[in-house]
Amino acid sequence: MIETTGSLEAWLEALRYARRLADAGVAVGVEAGDAHLVSHWTELHRATTCSLGYARRLTDNQREALAQLRASSAVEAALIEQAMREFDLRSTATATTTSATTAAPTDAAVAPTPSTPPHVESSAIVQFVDHQGQALAVVRDRGEVRLVDLGAMSEARNHVQFIAASVQRLNTADPAIQQRALASLLRDAAALDSRLFGPLELSDGPVVVVPTGALHGVLWRALPTLQDRAFSVAPALSWWLAAADDPPPANRSILFVAGPGLPGADEEVARLAALHPDAAVLTGSDASVEAVLRTFERVSIAHIAAHGITRHDNPMFSQLRLADGPLTLYDWGTVTRAPELVVLAACEAAAGRVFESDGVLGTATAVLELGSRSVVAPLAKVADGAARRLMIGLHEHLRAGSGVADALTAAARAALDTGDPHDVAAAVSFAVFGRGWPAAGDERCDPVEP
Repeated sequence: MIETTGSLEAWLEALRYARRLADAGVAVGVEAGDAHLVSHWTELHRATTCSLGYARRLTDNQREALAQLRASSAVEAALIEQAMREFDLRSTATATTTSATTAAPTDAAVAPTPSTPPHVESSAIVQFVDHQGQALAVVRDRGEVRLVDLGAMSEARNHVQFIAASVQRLNTADPAIQQRALASLLRDAAALDSRLFGPLELSDGPVVVVPTGALHGVLWRALPTLQDRAFSVAPALSWWLAAADDPPPANRSILFVAGPGLPGADEEVARLAALHPDAAVLTGSDASVEAVLRTFERVSIAHIAAHGITRHDNPMFSQLRLADGPLTLYDWGTVTRAPELVVLAACEAAAGRVFESDGVLGTATAVLELGSRSVVAPLAKVADGAARRLMIGLHEHLRAGSGVADALTAAARAALDTGDPHDVAAAVSFAVFGRGWPAAGDERCDPVEP
């Protein structure tokens, strides 16, 4: 049993020791060429780190500080953030515990059973592992489990960085820069695809990707192997499997939110609300942090179009900008129930700080930890208009009954086919994190209860 802590720093320090134990187990598995053992020890560690793992219950002082933060200047905000860090360091451990041993998958958990949903049995699952600088993959496909050596992780890391830089340049307004960036993107994406997926010989059909380390930053849809497939990115395999038998929500209530200072957010929400007249809509001054969080708890689908900011120095302050200020990871911790599907149409909302422990902390992972089955969000900055077009396409496919991953794949393909650099950047930046397969929408939208 691993006890959670009230301080982020203390939590990370504890996870470093857990990582050493997991690395020792992985080393034994690699030496024996045992894919099951490598998967077991990798997942034993990942299932622990995919949880925030520290106290999310706010003190009265923290609640007051967050309220001040939303109305503060930049200088004041820095002082308030420092005060909240000190609150964390002084906080005591909560009574909540996480069982690492029960989180790890077994062969029985992955093997098909009469109750196993078809998308689990038919999915190819790829767990990436960084073992002493060597990239490995544990592949579960067609009833087999294989361990594949993918070469030096440093080579893959270089391509990840080059792809991210090329996508950033696609968002400029200079056609010459955009064309060079597109050529670079295609070249590096093909090279990374060849390194990560070329040796795997995956069957056709959906794919579940479980990244590690630097691979958390991969723009997966840029890779040819995944461009036209339904795929999802999971923080841990056991977490992905645990939601397999979750029943669909009893209602189909939807929330649309438009944050301030984003020219296309209001138009995006208006277009989406027209597809679902009974949806709850929060725009302008109504889109406050408190209103969004309280409505968030009562719907099965939430879509937030807002400015997103990822804080790598202190990921607890990664945020979405709402009418009265930032919605931070501290604020998410006050939510008691999360929608089945959350769409974060906000720059870098899926990005986060990758820790030595192999955990990732950011807005998307925080929402997943609250209990959402799927989060759709971008890993990079995206142009306002391109994001709006992609999100409208996503919801049109969801409304027709497509599963989340299938809907995003179809919308992304339409965006890629335009050839517009901004559309291409948006298409490769967005991904599905979490479950991905169950249908999240249909022709019906229930009113949101007050």
